[in-house]
Amino acid sequence: MLLLCAASANPHYHAEHAKNFHENLSWGGPSARTLAAEGLMAFVRGDKRKDAKLMTAIRTLARDKMPEVRMQIVGNAAMLRNLDPVWAWSEVEYALKKDPT
Repeated sequence: MLLLCAASANPHYHAEHAKNFHENLSWGGPSARTLAAEGLMAFVRGDKRKDAKLMTAIRTLARDKMPEVRMQIVGNAAMLRNLDPVWAWSEVEYALKKDPT
């Protein structure tokens, strides 16, 4: 279900919302990709082995067009500290440099 939601078109891209997200932190619902991002991070946090499909979905959501989706991944990157620490911290560094959110 999380993988299905991760591939959803919802939330739809709204340039003005994305541009102002860092000043008006909010997201409406339903928001399938936002919830999928949060759920996938919680789902894999206790894993000992990487699942390729789940990690691909997480990496894709980390670069989503909508900032509220990206925030769920980067904000929970510490959950990947045992599973994929190199990617997790490189994604946090990327977000700090490139993402105003």
